[in-house]
Amino acid sequence: MIIKTLSIHSEDRDITQWPDPTHFEITAPVDYKNVVSLRLHDIELPSSYYVFSTINQNTKLSFSVNGQTYTLIITSGTYTYDQLVKELTDRLNQSVSDTYTHFKVKYNPVTMKLLFLNDQDVFQFDFTKAEQYDCTPIVCYDNYTNWGLGSYLGFDKKIYTSIPNVYTIEPEYTLNVVGDTYIYMELAYYNTIDEIAPYTYKSNASIHPKVAGKHNSAFAKIPLFPRRISFSSQETYLSSLFVSTPPLERIQKFKIKLRHHDGRPVNFNNCNYTFTIEITMN
Repeated sequence: MIIKTLSIHSEDRDITQWPDPTHFEITAPVDYKNVVSLRLHDIELPSSYYVFSTINQNTKLSFSVNGQTYTLIITSGTYTYDQLVKELTDRLNQSVSDTYTHFKVKYNPVTMKLLFLNDQDVFQFDFTKAEQYDCTPIVCYDNYTNWGLGSYLGFDKKIYTSIPNVYTIEPEYTLNVVGDTYIYMELAYYNTIDEIAPYTYKSNASIHPKVAGKHNSAFAKIPLFPRRISFSSQETYLSSLFVSTPPLERIQKFKIKLRHHDGRPVNFNNCNYTFTIEITMN
C-alpha cells in the first residue's frame, strides 16, 4: 500500500469559476492511481463563522409598543451572552426612536434564560409569521427549531404580551448563542455518510411520519466552534472514510462543498480554510 496526502486550501480554487470558498473543485498535481480509500485527515476552519446572519435567517424580530409595530434587526455576527443582551437592549430602544430608553434585557446565568423588561410601556413579541429574508431559498421558519431569532432567544411561534408592573416577558426556553455545532463536507462521487432528513413532521403522514433521508450524502462530519479557529483531526470525525473495491483506476479532480445538515451553505465571510485528504493506493 502507498499512502499519499493532498493538502488543499480554499484559496487554491479558480476564483473566477468558484467564487464561493465553501464550494469549489481543484485539480491535483498528479494522478492518483489504483485508489483504495480516501479519508479526511485534518481540517482547520476560521473563526469568522456567524451564528446570527441573514443566511441563517435569525437577525429579525417583530414587536409592538402600545400597539405600534416595529422590527428589530440585530447586527450579523457571533455573540457572547453579555454582548447579545446589550445588542438586544440597544436595538429594541433604537427601533422605537432615537430617544427611547425604556427597554432593558437581562440574562440569568442560572436558568440560562433572558428577561425582557420595559419600565413604562406594554409591549408584545409576535413570532406567528416568518420574517422576510431574500438571501436564500431555504425558509427556516418552516422548521420546528432554529426557525428564527425568536427560537434562538427561547421563544415559541406565538404572540407574547408583557406582564404589568414593570412590563416583562420571559421566554420558555434557554438562550442559544452557539448555533450549529457540526457541518458536513461533501466530496463529489466519494460520499459515504447517510443522513436522516431533519424536521420529519413535515411529512404528509401525520400519524406515522415517513422518515426520509439521503444515501451517501456526505464525506465527513466536522465539529464547528464559533468564535475561534478550530483544528480537527481523524479522531474527531464520526466518519470520513471512502473505500473502493475494486480500486479506482485514477483520481485527479476533487469537488468540495461545505454545508449544514439542513442544506444551508456555510458562510465563513470569505475567509480561507485548509484541509488534508489521505489517499491510499495499491
